[in-house]
Amino acid sequence: MTVREMLELLESGKEAQFPLRFVEGMRLSDYLKQLREAPYIRHTFAG
Repeated sequence: MTVREMLELLESGKEAQFPLRFVEGMRLSDYLKQLREAPYIRHTFAG
């Protein structure tokens, strides 16, 4: 994705919503693990 494409996407207002439960008693590490394993989140940072 180019910078221009990213800016156009942000400007378009397109959004996606997914449920995420914060269960009482869970640790931050549990939440982070849940996010890492979520099939609808893709990490694409390079370098």
